[in-house]
Amino acid sequence: TYKQYTSYADFANDTTKTFNSTMALMVAKYIVQAKAIGSAQELAAIPADSTASYYLTTDIDMSGVTYTAQHFSSSFDGRGFAIKNLSGQLFNHLKEGAIVQNLALINSVRISGQGLLAYLPYANVTINNLVVMTTGNSGQSLAGGLFRQMTVASVTLNNVVIRTASSRNNTDHGFITGFASSGMTVTSNNCYYIAANTVLSDGYLPIGLRSGYINSVADSKAALLGTYKQYTTYADFVDDTTKTLTVELASMIEKYIK
Repeated sequence: TYKQYTSYADFANDTTKTFNSTMALMVAKYIVQAKAIGSAQELAAIPADSTASYYLTTDIDMSGVTYTAQHFSSSFDGRGFAIKNLSGQLFNHLKEGAIVQNLALINSVRISGQGLLAYLPYANVTINNLVVMTTGNSGQSLAGGLFRQMTVASVTLNNVVIRTASSRNNTDHGFITGFASSGMTVTSNNCYYIAANTVLSDGYLPIGLRSGYINSVADSKAALLGTYKQYTTYADFVDDTTKTLTVELASMIEKYIK
């Protein structure tokens, strides 16, 4: 069984075609035309459990905008632009197969019990070329630079820079996630974490510590696989001539956190 069409519109309008869930998700991600977002109102209007793909056409300032983070299972491409002054997380659950790339989250306001990117990720989530900068207090509990928690996740981080302005002073607070189930791992490729720490002797950990979950400094550090570096100042990051930055990541750093 097969069909031929002369246009994508004919394919989309064919109500007799049959997809399994995996094929439908791939079509939604890679073939269906992505939807442009050019305002705070358009960003706030992304529906729950959307399978559509989205991209930014400009920087988005979320100051004073009521925003409810939704579950997301498709592709979000910042195209090198920033979402600024967002209070809390961009997404609720990043569902299986979700992709977030080429995005800067600038002056994000950290809230206890939330991540800055999402509440939690599912399996096979991929993050490419992401810059996160928060100037507020990073000491809230059950909070992370990316996620609030990781329990059933399989996450790959490619070319990520997270910069936070103040010290970690709660144990259940990590630069990737507030806490995670024992045995959880994150694959990291060329990722960089910039944060001062003057409060806790064990430093600013990848995964926060919590009873019943990952709860030792050694296990937290062991859970982050691949290549990554930590710095206590932005100057140290700049002066490190051994770091590797993609063109997309370098451009966002130049624009938003230099």
